[in-house]
Amino acid sequence: MNANTVLMNDMEVEDGIPNSHYIRPHWARGTAETLVRIGNIKELVLALIDHGSKINLLSNEFYWKRKWPINTSHGWKIWAATKATEYLFAACPDVTVKIGHVEIDQNFFVQDEISHSVILGQPFITASQM
Repeated sequence: MNANTVLMNDMEVEDGIPNSHYIRPHWARGTAETLVRIGNIKELVLALIDHGSKINLLSNEFYWKRKWPINTSHGWKIWAATKATEYLFAACPDVTVKIGHVEIDQNFFVQDEISHSVILGQPFITASQM
């Protein structure tokens, strides 16, 4: 064991390797939540930043309160981790997302039931990094 080795929970060490029931190392990434302004609404909304989502989502309930222009004949559907599929209600183009002083126009899909009113996926993450 060298000086840089950190042991968690006083695990026993054999041949310089901490004992574990895992065969391979594992990692996890938490998802972040942040307050954002969406479109022309004044109040802040709690949004989930989901690195695993390939699209941006709005809840159906949140959309109906704002009524932005939509396209209901887009034909897209979503596949969940449980392999269930569901058609997305509508596509909402060019909705402004503002976090702090950064404003980015993003396309959103509207889904009936989601965990947060707004889920920002890879399109938002990539655009905001640029």
